[in-house]
Amino acid sequence: MLHLNKVRRYSSEGEESTRSVPEQDDTSKNANVSQCDERKMEILWPVFQIDQHKSRYVCDLLCTNDTISRAFYQHALENNIADKSPIARWEKQCFEDLCCLACIEAHCLCRDPKANVAEDETGGCIICGCTGCSG
Repeated sequence: MLHLNKVRRYSSEGEESTRSVPEQDDTSKNANVSQCDERKMEILWPVFQIDQHKSRYVCDLLCTNDTISRAFYQHALENNIADKSPIARWEKQCFEDLCCLACIEAHCLCRDPKANVAEDETGGCIICGCTGCSG
């Protein structure tokens, strides 16, 4: 086995300035880590909102206005332009204002009527960020 002796480093004039650079990098890394600690689902909220708006638009065109044909509706569902699961719920009574399918579950805060929710309770749906889709 090869035995290496440690080489002794002699201090030079520029050594203090090079030691301060990693310390500066550590502080910038800590700032980036705190930004990355945000809830991961919050990043996806705009995606869920866009998907919900597209599906809601297709549902409104079909159900309320009868602007589009049934064939175009089937084409939109087959090509993933609209999501058929929330549209099926929106067509049922009491689910007209539903924001996402996760809000159907009993533990979702946004399904509670606003009169029953205490004012100090903040938050909403963890999945989509809705603060209250029930009346």
